[in-house]
Amino acid sequence: MAVVTDATIHREVIPGYRIKEVLILLMGYAVVLPAASGIWLIHSSLLRFRPDPENGGHDIEEFLSPKGYLQSLLSVLVAILIGIILGSIAHRMAILSQYPSTSYPLKWIVVYGAFCSTILGLVYGPAYLHMLIVGRQLLDAYFPMKSIPLSTELVDWAERRQAFQDVLQLNNMTSRTLRAFGGVLAPLASSVIGAVLGFR
Repeated sequence: MAVVTDATIHREVIPGYRIKEVLILLMGYAVVLPAASGIWLIHSSLLRFRPDPENGGHDIEEFLSPKGYLQSLLSVLVAILIGIILGSIAHRMAILSQYPSTSYPLKWIVVYGAFCSTILGLVYGPAYLHMLIVGRQLLDAYFPMKSIPLSTELVDWAERRQAFQDVLQLNNMTSRTLRAFGGVLAPLASSVIGAVLGFR
């Protein structure tokens, strides 16, 4: 992210600065791209998913496996993006330690954090929302609300439906969604924290 305004200082600080900066950024995004591609592939598989209570539970496994991968890929992306942002903060501090008069506003670090969070949300958000939809479809396929049993069997049916919901990890969705939302906002939060801590 080139936000320093004096190209001469770039060359003085590190020979071949422009090329090295571009290469470092490309390496960072080269690591991000496979994880983002994995999320897109999971989203694609969820779009094709169809619940089938007749297939001996294979549809449950097909749902739970990508669900776990999706969370892992989010964690990987968050860690990489936070690392890139912290690298930008360190880069700014290095430039200003040598050239205090250089124009390198902190707002660009925050803008970069907001950009990373936006991209992360656009990549992860649709897959996460469709995962919730597919999970609910799977729950309703095995325990449809339209076939609620008579009162004598209602308690047992409700307990089995709740147990199946726990297996699909559809319980406590508010807290799970908040954690996912927090992960998406983590790059922005790290950039803001970096600014607040006084990296002048």
